[in-house]
Amino acid sequence: MNPSSNEVKPKIFVSGSSWARGEWAVGNPVVQHNGIRQYFTDARYTVVDASQARSYHSRVIAHLDGKLASQYTEEDLVFFIMADPLLDLIMPELAKMNLKRDSDAKNLPKFTQAIKDAGGLINLVRQQQDQIYNQLNTVAKKHSVNIHCIGGAYNVNTDISDKYTNLNPTVISWIYLLAGHYKEHPGTQHPEFGITYTWNIDYIDLSTYTSEFADQVKQEFNLISDSTRIMDEFIFHPDGLHPNREGHKILYDHLVNLLNL
Repeated sequence: MNPSSNEVKPKIFVSGSSWARGEWAVGNPVVQHNGIRQYFTDARYTVVDASQARSYHSRVIAHLDGKLASQYTEEDLVFFIMADPLLDLIMPELAKMNLKRDSDAKNLPKFTQAIKDAGGLINLVRQQQDQIYNQLNTVAKKHSVNIHCIGGAYNVNTDISDKYTNLNPTVISWIYLLAGHYKEHPGTQHPEFGITYTWNIDYIDLSTYTSEFADQVKQEFNLISDSTRIMDEFIFHPDGLHPNREGHKILYDHLVNLLNL
């Protein structure tokens, strides 16, 4: 839309967890550049920060709900950056055990059972994505807004999200924008592509499974964790866990061009 300086610009809501916060310092959980929030601010947009660090989807969506209720007006734009959907199971269970996500937690019983009930780790990811999209779509309908979904640590799984009418898969894979052109990292544009680096296989009590099912879960975990090597690329440094300010600028420029802002 390229509004002039005299025109009223829409507010920009940026929601998600740590990837929505910006560039993180190495070895220190401090944001040292506000990423797309900063770039929209520099372009004279009013930015509403609806993100939460070290959080998970259901909490962030509830936070976004409150921000929309108090500040959203028609024509505003809402961006939601997707994270690891399994954190919606892992983090509440860790909290009940008085443990942090980066602790030496092992054998989470509820998480272990959820994998078994779903028939595997990949199936559980899909189930969690469906629940997350449903929750986000419910909030979007409540406020009569279309939410622009951006694939972060996990891509927007359009095989699931397409049935939710108030969710737009605006950027299926931010990772693909940043590093999909490297031949070393194939498949980053696939709807089910995702990475995990905040929990490990020790969270799963494999001893409660049959040997065949334990092998399946280990193979599925290895498939996901192998994708995490993409974080070695410079665009995810200095901390090696999140896109840096250059990565946020690439996303910002893409959004501006795509949405004619």
